[in-house]
Amino acid sequence: MVNRNEFRIAPTRNGKLAAGFWKFFIYKNEIYASARGIGGESKVSVHRSGQIHTRTGERDIVTMRPLTLFGNSEWQHALQLRFVPSEESMRPNLDALGHKHANIVEIPADSVLILDLLVSTSERESSLPPDFVGTKVLWKSQRADGCHVAVIGKVTPIDATARERRDRLTKIDKVGVSVTDGEGGYAELHDFHWSERGNFVFVIPMPPDMFCLESNATRDPGSTKKTFEVLTVSSGQAIVTITAPNGASVATLSFLSSEQELSFYRETATEVQLCFVKLCLRAEGLIRGLIFKTSGFDVRAIPAVQGKTPPNWRYIGHAEFDGENLHVRIQPVCFSLRNENGSMTRVGNDEEVFITTPNETLLISATFSAPEKSVPLMARMLLRTRQ
Repeated sequence: MVNRNEFRIAPTRNGKLAAGFWKFFIYKNEIYASARGIGGESKVSVHRSGQIHTRTGERDIVTMRPLTLFGNSEWQHALQLRFVPSEESMRPNLDALGHKHANIVEIPADSVLILDLLVSTSERESSLPPDFVGTKVLWKSQRADGCHVAVIGKVTPIDATARERRDRLTKIDKVGVSVTDGEGGYAELHDFHWSERGNFVFVIPMPPDMFCLESNATRDPGSTKKTFEVLTVSSGQAIVTITAPNGASVATLSFLSSEQELSFYRETATEVQLCFVKLCLRAEGLIRGLIFKTSGFDVRAIPAVQGKTPPNWRYIGHAEFDGENLHVRIQPVCFSLRNENGSMTRVGNDEEVFITTPNETLLISATFSAPEKSVPLMARMLLRTRQ
């Protein structure tokens, strides 16, 4: 058992890392757990008040289930991590850890590492709840107020729930995983959810065919052979209602449908206008001077190339009202469409269309004086040999 205010841990398989390191640490009376995943750093904060929040990258902070007491014990449950690698998963590079102290737990095939973060209600030493018989205390420390903090671990065979989540999330057709040459070729998905049973994070390392690899060589138009092609690119229509924390409808966000034939050179990235996005303010739902942020919302305006669409598609949007202006941001998402079984004419069997849309974070704002605003949604597209 390790006693310090900082603790890093990851699973290994056959002596090699099977997932990235998660870091647990304490600052005064706050407890944190963090790791890098798809979309940026995932961070969970456990506050002295009992509130628990999570945030990934630049997304809004999300409130999870608060600390939950185990029966008559003095221990409260904060979070459970489940590392669910597969035999096909890419492996992170241990060199990135440098000289930092870390702990590893070997897990066999078809097994998962389960970590539970517990927080006591007092300064007294007390035994673990009966739920954790057979587990091992991997880390123990104390907050500034003296309450104990522990990370409990065990290795178990993979169950149906973990297997289903892993298999489903690693079969998405290259949606949202973008790495460049030199980043080590590793990414993991952090699947958060919570219910009356507690807070859970499934840590799922991605297999190689999930990567949308942007090779630096493709960014230089003069370094590749230019073969001309014309492709039909379209975007579906979608309308979402944006609501304030009090439930009031404050705006609608519309993605207008479009279809166009565009010219591409193979192995050369092209900036294209995919569609228009329109924000319409509903002033009657807003209170001047009242500031708020919304949680993330989905927009299912599905893009297509040569009639083929990515599965499970969604844009992620966030809205913020500063008391006078409503700002909406749409985060970039990347995906790759492949010509499988002749499903995409004009695209070779060994080719794919790699798309990032929007090409950078899209910002659209509306005000009381100008309640409607339209902006183009730009995308970056690349017809290339499969990576």
